[in-house]
Amino acid sequence: MAEPVKAYTYALNITKKHGTMIAVGIPREPVPIHVVDIIIRNITIKGSLIGDVECARRMVKFVVDHGIQGEIKCYTLEEAADNLIKDFNRPDMKGKLVVNVSA
Repeated sequence: MAEPVKAYTYALNITKKHGTMIAVGIPREPVPIHVVDIIIRNITIKGSLIGDVECARRMVKFVVDHGIQGEIKCYTLEEAADNLIKDFNRPDMKGKLVVNVSA
């Protein structure tokens, strides 16, 4: 199962009845969602490329409370030219790819 599918499935599973799931960012591939679960549990799904300050606070608190760690791979500007695009296109790529322009 692709990482975005796992993330969306997990998010929907932990969303309470009558709750709201906020999707921030855009996965590369379509994510299947079972509409029956949404209807039966009366879940609202909202999307945003960026969230508001309160959303960010709740998200950071959730991440800290649950010990969630993001996967980040850093590149110097020189490394990025050759490796970042290759890594980005790998089927097992997950997390964020970051170019450190000050390194």
